[in-house]
Amino acid sequence: LRLTLNKDGTLAQKKVTAAKLSSVVQAVGIAGTEDDKATNIDLYAQLSVSEKANYVQPEMELRYFDKTLGRFAMTKRSDSVWFLQREIPIKQGLQLVLHEQGSKQGDIWVLLPNFQRGVVYLKAQKNSLSPELSFTHDDVPYTVYPPLQVSAVSTESGQVNGNVDVDILLSDVVSALQDPILLWNGEEKLFDVDSQNRLQVKLNLPYQRYVYFTVISDGKPYGEVFLLLPQSPKSRINLETSRVGLLLTEDKSTSSEQLVFEAQPTGDESTGSDQIEVKMLVDDRILQKLNDPTVRVGQADVPPAPLRDNGEGADETAGDGIFASQFTVFRDEYLQVSLEDGGKPIGQMTVFLPSSNKAVIQLRTTSDSAGLKLLTEPQALDTVDSPGNEDEQSQVSTDKLAHILWVGIALFAIGFTYVRNVVYRKWNSEVDPLLSRLDSFLAQQEKKDETQS
Repeated sequence: LRLTLNKDGTLAQKKVTAAKLSSVVQAVGIAGTEDDKATNIDLYAQLSVSEKANYVQPEMELRYFDKTLGRFAMTKRSDSVWFLQREIPIKQGLQLVLHEQGSKQGDIWVLLPNFQRGVVYLKAQKNSLSPELSFTHDDVPYTVYPPLQVSAVSTESGQVNGNVDVDILLSDVVSALQDPILLWNGEEKLFDVDSQNRLQVKLNLPYQRYVYFTVISDGKPYGEVFLLLPQSPKSRINLETSRVGLLLTEDKSTSSEQLVFEAQPTGDESTGSDQIEVKMLVDDRILQKLNDPTVRVGQADVPPAPLRDNGEGADETAGDGIFASQFTVFRDEYLQVSLEDGGKPIGQMTVFLPSSNKAVIQLRTTSDSAGLKLLTEPQALDTVDSPGNEDEQSQVSTDKLAHILWVGIALFAIGFTYVRNVVYRKWNSEVDPLLSRLDSFLAQQEKKDETQS
């Protein structure tokens, strides 16, 4: 909160732009160099930049919570690739800040493993620094699983003096956890159960900007969380399990129903293959809320897939605001899908899979709690690679509108005919006989009145 003191002694709020959360990435330890007692790590950081960026001499600043190691010039490997290699202490709070010609280009938090050697691959775009989720180093392929990045909510106001309390609540919505344990700072914490049947762990620790922990289920990692802490003596975070891992619990009073639809089938039908190639397009041209989106699916052997807007891979046009990704999933009746941006959940959906070997999904970002909606009816992979063709979209929309209109007219005619028949039968069976009896009764009454008179 920023305030301005006016000359008359009054206070006025000064409008400021909200800061964007930095991305988070786990550095990958090189096989054979694991060492639980290691105090330093030889970190190799590689940076990929677009050719349009035209970097002259990028510099990488390395800093921790308590000190800055320095700003170091990166070495040029090619026109679009730079790297930096340095031995640094293994401790929490490492942040890499990219500079070019004295201007900050972006920053990212890096979680260091207990290895003697580690690597992290990054990319620079749109004045931001984000991780490469899949890369090859020394001819060895690696896949990085980014943690869920969330912020704790302050539950007590006041100054922070010494330690702070962090209340972690976890609801096992899909009954996915077996013998759950919370792993934090090398310590295993057992969950308690609160009055609402939620799993609970309370941490008491010296204040720091974030806490990184892992939820273990049946001896295996179920989800990793990068938790940003407010400057408050006490804070709380509510998480829940899902078919795509850990998620931040939504406010049930404002949440909407989850998006459920069927992916548009393309390719060959019933080929016998046990895999389906899925192409996803997310239109963010209006809201422009996405920075480094990632799509997760509820299949254990399928890694997170980045959605790109750089003209590479599944994306056709760089910088057009339409993010694209292509990934392969195992054939199933339906698929749980979650979209994240820098670890922050954007939206969830249930996608029913077709019998073909290819499918396409087109979505758009929204400002409501759902986060995502269907853009249009998905179209074939072989004919449409991007929903940016306005003329084709206009023609499709017109055809669909005419089709809906004729269907509506036909349904109205059928409904009107049915109602007319129902009313006619009701009139003949009940109303008309009653009116006849009423006429007879009135006629008899008139004759009696005439006789008496």
